[in-house]
Amino acid sequence: MTKSAKKSKELVNKFAALGDQNRYRIMMILTNDDDICVSGVAAKIGISTAGTSQHMKILEQAGLIKKMRKGQKICYQVDTADPKNIKILRMVMD
Repeated sequence: MTKSAKKSKELVNKFAALGDQNRYRIMMILTNDDDICVSGVAAKIGISTAGTSQHMKILEQAGLIKKMRKGQKICYQVDTADPKNIKILRMVMD
């Protein structure tokens, strides 16, 4: 796979992950609440913790968010190490 094709596939995966309404809402929550745990996100969007966890796994696999452990809890934040994520967030927030 060429570098251009790989880059295109990566962007398609990021946008596909944001194509789901719940995942889009999760990204907006993480943008406003820098680092929040799964249970907190679940409460804000009104779906189960298990469902929220699955959505966050997809966002993580797409490279949009990263997780960290805080004691017994897993918390997430937007992965700002990838400049494409910042550009995508700016685009979808306008």
